[in-house]
Amino acid sequence: MPKIGNINFENPLVLAPMAAVNCSAFRLICKEYGASLVSTQMFHCNLITELCKNEKERFEAMLGINKEERPLSIQIVGSDPQKIKESALILNNYADIIDFNLGCPEKVILANKAGAFFAKHPEQIPKVLKPIIENSKKPVTAKIRLGWDDKSITLFEQCRFYKI
Repeated sequence: MPKIGNINFENPLVLAPMAAVNCSAFRLICKEYGASLVSTQMFHCNLITELCKNEKERFEAMLGINKEERPLSIQIVGSDPQKIKESALILNNYADIIDFNLGCPEKVILANKAGAFFAKHPEQIPKVLKPIIENSKKPVTAKIRLGWDDKSITLFEQCRFYKI
């Protein structure tokens, strides 16, 4: 039986995080059709911390968590260790698993030195994973890429830095 941390799953079917797709209704349909684990779309840690300071109800509405979705993985992205730490502390109250995105190739994410930026700079991975691992009461996973492109496969270098 598959397992992440102390969470057991009936099967290895997982709904990956997909921006603008993974709303609560879609996650519930995926659960109905056999997904053992579903994930929210990716949320930037700066958005999480800002909304939770000023508009907590809006943040909770964005998450749209329904108890039938459990277990639920919430994916975050970011590059500021302090905002990542704050997000982990907040998500302890909502997530069953916190997933950190080290693979998003979107230009706006790369411009913030986040997501797939770390495939090119794997030595910087500890600065973003350590705040989550040290502050999460939930299992932590990471989405990664093989590398930056076909000519620079950095999978093994990236994995070396996960042993924090």
